[in-house]
Amino acid sequence: MTPASPPPHACLAGDGSEQADIPTTFIRGELSDYVSEERDSETIQKLFPGARIETVRGAGHFLHAEKPTEFVSAVVEALRR
Repeated sequence: MTPASPPPHACLAGDGSEQADIPTTFIRGELSDYVSEERDSETIQKLFPGARIETVRGAGHFLHAEKPTEFVSAVVEALRR
C-alpha cells in the first residue's frame, strides 16, 4: 500500500521549488515587523502566487487582540475573495 500524497498546499520545501496554489491573504499589523511587505513580498509571491498582504493600521503583532474589529473585517474580506 502506498501512502497518499499530501495536497499541494500541505507542505512547502521553503526553497521556492514548490508553490501553494490556493488563495492566500497575509494579514499583518502595521507596527509589527514580523511580516514586512518590503522585505517579504518577493518570497511570499514565490511560494503563494497571487497572495495578498493586508495591513491593519495602528496594530502590532497581536492585531487580533489590539484591533479585533479591523482584524475580523480583514478576515471576512479575504474569505469573500
